[in-house]
Amino acid sequence: MNAREWTGFDPQQASRISLSPPSGPVGADVILRLSGLPPGMTWEIGFGSFQEHQILAREQSDRDGNLTRTLQIPTFARRDEKHYFFVAIPDRPPLATSNAFYVTGPDGVLRIEGVIAEEVAGCSALRAGNGDLFTLVGTNVELAPGRRVLVEGSVAEFSVCGQGMTLEVRKITPR
Repeated sequence: MNAREWTGFDPQQASRISLSPPSGPVGADVILRLSGLPPGMTWEIGFGSFQEHQILAREQSDRDGNLTRTLQIPTFARRDEKHYFFVAIPDRPPLATSNAFYVTGPDGVLRIEGVIAEEVAGCSALRAGNGDLFTLVGTNVELAPGRRVLVEGSVAEFSVCGQGMTLEVRKITPR
């Protein structure tokens, strides 16, 4: 059976991959979960960017259409950059993608340079050089919007600010 033959398959249902944790260093274990897939099919799991990714594993969805796999962040992953996990039918374009997964240093710290932005839902915010929005918690540093900074922190499991990825700030250095 393939995905097109399975009448209950809805690509919108299977469009998001759940990751735990949402960031980590090279070599760290990440649990990938996806549901809403056709049961009993083989899927390729890739990691990388939208321009280029590599297949890390092949896994079969269970009889309920769920796929769970623990994977290690590969050595080609670049620190302080965002990557994505992809799930695809072999030799086809990706069907599902994860939210951005940021590769940290071995200590779990992510370093992002950008500009302090207007507050988001009461949280300080940073607009990274690539345009990504980060909300910042755990700091008393008051910097005016427009100030260029380097933020060092860890990615929060959940966003408490409602937008962007939330960083638990350890240090902010004006540039």
